[in-house]
Amino acid sequence: MVIGDNGSGKSTILDAMCFGLFSKPFRSIKKDQLVNTINEKECVVEVEFNIGKKQYKIIRGIRPNNFEIWCDGDMLNQDAAVRDYQKHLEQHILKLNFRSFTQVVILGNASFVPFMQLRARYRREVVEEILDIEIFSKLNLMFREKAKIQDETIKQADFDYQLLDGKIDTQQKHIDEINSKNKDTAESKKLEITKSDTDIENYQEDIKRVRRDITNLQTEILDQTKVTNKHGKLTAMEAKLENTCIKHKKELKFFESHDDCPTCQQSIDEAFKKAMIAVKQGKVTELELGMEQIDNAIKTSQKKLDKISETVVAIREKEL
Repeated sequence: MVIGDNGSGKSTILDAMCFGLFSKPFRSIKKDQLVNTINEKECVVEVEFNIGKKQYKIIRGIRPNNFEIWCDGDMLNQDAAVRDYQKHLEQHILKLNFRSFTQVVILGNASFVPFMQLRARYRREVVEEILDIEIFSKLNLMFREKAKIQDETIKQADFDYQLLDGKIDTQQKHIDEINSKNKDTAESKKLEITKSDTDIENYQEDIKRVRRDITNLQTEILDQTKVTNKHGKLTAMEAKLENTCIKHKKELKFFESHDDCPTCQQSIDEAFKKAMIAVKQGKVTELELGMEQIDNAIKTSQKKLDKISETVVAIREKEL
């Protein structure tokens, strides 16, 4: 927590930290306003932090522009463009973008936007980045692309159906013309009629097969979307229950290991302590049972998704 009188530099610290890590100030101001108004140059910010056993130092400057990433005393390769260099810092080192950083790590009293007031797209990005579930958005895009391909396949199948239907009409007209010919050519025309009848039967079988494939494809797409949505909801619910369980375990551990309140220094009533331990233990048991049930449901939905994928592959092989 950073506190101080107005004008003492609280916002400047946040601006410097955000500029050093993300090349943009915390407040809604231009980067040029960060430069000292006296010498108007040589604005440099250095941010040092540790991740595990690695020590990082980020150096960023304006006039002249400079951007360096150091890890354990060695500067990382700068062959890539500045945008790619920044992308590497956010995705592989910080594992946070600017929006998530200003929602989770630093909160400014003046410019902070509550989480629920963010746009839906931004809320989703923050939650996915915190829970490391960006894969579901990627899966969603992948399934949309698959659905688009299936729609194109259905349109092509419908076109083939129309084409075959036209051929059937043509063959039927040809049969009518043959029947109207002179009796002298009856035998030869009968052979042509027989051949045309065979072609019609083959075309009708093709039409039935195409219609059946269209129905199967539409069914698979609808079921796939439903199962995918259910899988995502179950995963989110499991994460929520896990966080709640961790909270209750922490509270249970507190009551089991403390006889006095660390805040007011007064002893905790033994009856109250036992009651709270029983309540927390019950909550933990209930949540763990719920997580186990959700985990089983997730495994079941995953099996369904795998089965759907196998069915789609089988249909494509049949079409070939």
